[in-house]
Amino acid sequence: MRYRTDLNLGNLSIVSLFSIQFLIYKKPFGLLFTTFVLILPPYLLSTTFTLPSLLSKTNNSIHSLAITLFSLLTLSTAFTLYFLFSTSFTDPGIIPNSINSPNSTNVSLQLMIESDGICYESEYCEICKHFIELRAHHCRVCDVCVSRFDHHCWFVSKCIGIRNQRYFLFFLFFALISLMFLLSFGLYDFILHNNQPVSLAVSIYGGASMCSIGGLFLFTLFICFWNITTFECNNHGLSDTRYPVSDRGWKCFRDLIFDKRPDSKLDEAFTTET
Repeated sequence: MRYRTDLNLGNLSIVSLFSIQFLIYKKPFGLLFTTFVLILPPYLLSTTFTLPSLLSKTNNSIHSLAITLFSLLTLSTAFTLYFLFSTSFTDPGIIPNSINSPNSTNVSLQLMIESDGICYESEYCEICKHFIELRAHHCRVCDVCVSRFDHHCWFVSKCIGIRNQRYFLFFLFFALISLMFLLSFGLYDFILHNNQPVSLAVSIYGGASMCSIGGLFLFTLFICFWNITTFECNNHGLSDTRYPVSDRGWKCFRDLIFDKRPDSKLDEAFTTET
């Protein structure tokens, strides 16, 4: 497979590793590496200092609880990292734009789109010079149009859109769970060894991070249930009626989590070499 050079992917590029294509931000990692650093070192500190400290106790019940907490912390941290990279390396729903024909339009998208008996005009991106589907928007950071654009997340160095929003939600969920176990693990050791500064520092970090991640997770959960994006909420409020939104509540959330993801439009960015 080779990358078609007549397609413009803005500030993104596609790299191949073991025949698998990854979509990355051209400015390497952005804050993705920072996010990785915020996740892994606290876990390693707990492994290096907190766990041996708890296991030094001769009480079997302390051993059992320490191993249980550490196992849950390890599992949640692994899932956090998995969904972090899944969010970052997955195509969010980019609508490719051809460089050689910047004024080309998709005829089907120019038509009035009917939903629930209401007709909506498809929008035109003045930057990419093409028509885009309903609820798609142009990300000025990545310089591409994204289907059901939610927001650009600097901490994963990627837009959040129709194809990676579920990964982003799972990333926040497991990050919150991981921080909860980090806080519990550190506090448990600090209570038993009140001269253990590392455990106290890890606990403070876990508690402070839980507040910010928890707020973001609840907001993301709310907009998923309300069937609205962060972009729409910030620019037009919760009562935005410019787009067809018929389903809200549990059904919308269930569809987001369990429905099959739309196929990537970037498949057309590759062609088989002859």
